[in-house]
Amino acid sequence: AFKLGAGISSGSASLVADAFHSISDLLSDFVTLGTVKLSRRPPDKNYPYGYGRFEALGSLVVGGMVCLAAAGIGMHAMDIIMAIGLPHLGEVGGPLGAVMAAAAEHGAAEAAQLGEITNYPLALAGVVSSIIVKEGLFRWTANVGRKANSSVVVANAYHHRSDALSSIVALVGISLTSLTSLADPVAGLVVAAMVGKTGVSLTWDAMVELLDKRVDHQALLDKVRRAAVDSSPDIIDVRHLRARRAGPYMLVDLQMLVPESMTVSAAYQAAVTLRKAVIEADPRIAEMMVNLAPATVEQISSEQVDDEHDTLSASKIEKEVRSRLAGFLPVKDVTVHFSNTGDSDVSARADISIGLQSSASSTRTLNGLADARDAADDVRRKLAGVEGLDPAAVNVRLDLGDGCS
Repeated sequence: AFKLGAGISSGSASLVADAFHSISDLLSDFVTLGTVKLSRRPPDKNYPYGYGRFEALGSLVVGGMVCLAAAGIGMHAMDIIMAIGLPHLGEVGGPLGAVMAAAAEHGAAEAAQLGEITNYPLALAGVVSSIIVKEGLFRWTANVGRKANSSVVVANAYHHRSDALSSIVALVGISLTSLTSLADPVAGLVVAAMVGKTGVSLTWDAMVELLDKRVDHQALLDKVRRAAVDSSPDIIDVRHLRARRAGPYMLVDLQMLVPESMTVSAAYQAAVTLRKAVIEADPRIAEMMVNLAPATVEQISSEQVDDEHDTLSASKIEKEVRSRLAGFLPVKDVTVHFSNTGDSDVSARADISIGLQSSASSTRTLNGLADARDAADDVRRKLAGVEGLDPAAVNVRLDLGDGCS
């Protein structure tokens, strides 16, 4: 309001144009506040992926408002330029001449009121105060937007910056008015171009987000791979990662490679572990879809099965089972299954195949069915204490060889 009043009172066309830019800036602040509040709503039945896209929609509205403001500022400045610099446009014949004559007539009226600056101190005070305030608003708003990972807040911050820059141009125009009366409206035209560039940039960024342009995924893929290595040795690799923005959040889907011998429940548990680890590593990720794929033998590295992981994993349990039964009974196969026991707890059960035909290398011999049952009980006792494994859920299968069991 002060800038607009100063522009009208002093007769500065560029300051009036800059004031209208500031008014559009104020309106965009209200749009920003509304969309930021809406985009933070949690997912619900109607919007299962959340309300994040409303932030991009808000950026699109802000960009459109800035473009309209630029068009108005440019038309205002051009009218005055045509009236001051080209007073005989009405002599041009035809429809074009009629349009140009009307513009010149309108510009003459504007120039009569604003074409000559009558109060330099007031005009300078208005534009300098605007530069200081808008640059301060830019720095504060940009900092808030980056911390909140909000594209619409950052967009609005650059709207403040464009307002500060346009005020600098207006200051130059006012300063040069003593040399030529065209300096002030030409400065207004430069302001319009700067504002228009900002508006187009904001609009384009919002459009590509709404059209699901791919997020730069290499840094994200590296982060996901680190989370995969740290979360579970059952995960061989992750690939085919795709990510798209949804306001302050990201929606990610990827393919996770697991050993082809892994059970469905074990693979699911690895996927749950990965999803949790990735979201904890990058809070911007609101949702992650994991597709499972079997890995070939060549893709599996023995280095991935180690004891450095605190999370439950099929590979770790199998390694512990084989270690505890080594030299006691010859273990052929170990199949690990996972199941939810309630309250988000997960437990494992194991199907263990014992190959009796190679029992010469073991310390335990089996004679008869009763002895086999005792051996199964011995196996369960030896496996007591394996992290995550319920000994009562251990199934022992005796392989007699030649297809018998």
